[in-house]
Amino acid sequence: MTTETKEKKTEEKSKKTALFICLDVIVFLITVTSAFLTSFFAKRSEAEVLLNTVLCGAACGVFLFKLRSGLINAEFDYDNNIHPVRIYLVSGLMFVISVVCAYLPKYGWPIPALYLTMMLFSNAFTGLLGGSLFLLICCIASGVSVEVFALYFASGAFTVCIFEKLDKEFKVSLKVALSMVSYSVMLIVGAILSENSTVSPESFMIPVLNIVVTTILFIGILKLFSSSVIFKERNKFLEANDTENPLLVKLRENDHKSYMLSIHTVYFCERIAGKIGLDTESLKCAAYYHVLLLKNRDILSRTLFPDSVFRILFEYANQKLPVSKECTVICLCNYMVGSLQFLIEKNGDKKIDFDLILDSLFDKVIKDGYLKKSDLSFAEFMVIKDVFKGEKLYYDFLR
Repeated sequence: MTTETKEKKTEEKSKKTALFICLDVIVFLITVTSAFLTSFFAKRSEAEVLLNTVLCGAACGVFLFKLRSGLINAEFDYDNNIHPVRIYLVSGLMFVISVVCAYLPKYGWPIPALYLTMMLFSNAFTGLLGGSLFLLICCIASGVSVEVFALYFASGAFTVCIFEKLDKEFKVSLKVALSMVSYSVMLIVGAILSENSTVSPESFMIPVLNIVVTTILFIGILKLFSSSVIFKERNKFLEANDTENPLLVKLRENDHKSYMLSIHTVYFCERIAGKIGLDTESLKCAAYYHVLLLKNRDILSRTLFPDSVFRILFEYANQKLPVSKECTVICLCNYMVGSLQFLIEKNGDKKIDFDLILDSLFDKVIKDGYLKKSDLSFAEFMVIKDVFKGEKLYYDFLR
């Protein structure tokens, strides 16, 4: 990479950072101004106006700090790290909805849907902060009691906990049912029992309508998210893990030895991932491209690889010593396979004591301090060693 290219990339990064800082300031000012104006026109006391403004400002500040921190450190789930503008647009939409909700009956707010949306397009903690901020805005604008805030906060927090981890099959039916059952109980208890209302069909009308609307919103949000994010990531995996991918085909044609090193590394990574609890699909995908990456760093793109794979490859390309378990496994497999290929080629048809060689190679890894920064435990290291020792029949394919 030339000095001119580096300077250009640094300049672009600085411009983006400045743009998002300006955006954060604008969001903060809009939030604080909205809290002040709604309190002022609702004819609250000066103390209440000040308190509401400060509370909203503090909540918004914490949310924006976590939002920027998540984007800078790539802490968000799914592909949210590569779509920073999307989370701001979603936040803006949730802000508008929270203001509209303030003019609805207090037990008719679909607040859990706001928490769910914020969580899906960021991560659990940021979603919890964002949902709570918009709930606070709604409560301040409508002037409801603390009990109402607590009710919605509890239901929103429960929603975040339930939907925090979505499997690759995107099975959400049970999660939606659990979330709606808990929300129904809290909403009906809050709407009827806490206010000592006389139980009548009319008392149930707004809460039941709210539950129906929230359920429909849940289904719609999850459907939108699955089509725009989840299945798009799945398609990336399918394309990247295809051995007929143009990048892998090119490597196979131009450097067959490096290609076979990648294929054999993938084989061992796949065996190891399941035994030590790593994501097999992500590790396998990263292993396919780790050799090619060192030859051509331009392939490292978030548009080509799923976010989980990008993180592994980014670390592999930029860290002298591996830190994450995934990167460590790829490095170890690459080292072992490469060393075994060299010894097999050197010895020809001579009989090789693979146990002795593997013991020597793994001891060297420890003595050289190659794992001193790694998150891999010693027990997991021994599992990897056992995998290699148990695959002696496979070593014929390394010839």
